[in-house]
Amino acid sequence: TLDFEYTTLAPNVNVTLDMITAYTPELKWSAGVQYGWEIGTSGSLTARIDASYQDEIFTDPTNRRGTNLIEDYTLVNGRLTWRSADDTWETSLEVTNLTDELYYLSHFLEQFDSSGTVSGTPGTPRMWAVTIRRNFSD
Repeated sequence: TLDFEYTTLAPNVNVTLDMITAYTPELKWSAGVQYGWEIGTSGSLTARIDASYQDEIFTDPTNRRGTNLIEDYTLVNGRLTWRSADDTWETSLEVTNLTDELYYLSHFLEQFDSSGTVSGTPGTPRMWAVTIRRNFSD
């Protein structure tokens, strides 16, 4: 958690004491849980799920809600891994942004005053991967 407050400001700035600094969430957390189990002579399975949360942030110190606010978001990732009994082979299926959350990393206001345009950088959508690994050590 972060509880930031301006205490003094230079004269003639567009920021007031009750505004929040850019890219400063009040709350940010992450957690993960993993569980593995043996499946006899077939090896083992390990399941993992991770979640992370970021509170809303402003991308500019003037805190314009309509143009530079990035809403809060939660991301969930999952992974399932099989390992052979002799630890020679490993195969994983991984999914990031499991809920396909639409979220932004930044907003740009350069053109807002002239054309009313706000540009932004979206975060990564849902993606998946399959990984196969072979261990050649003795």
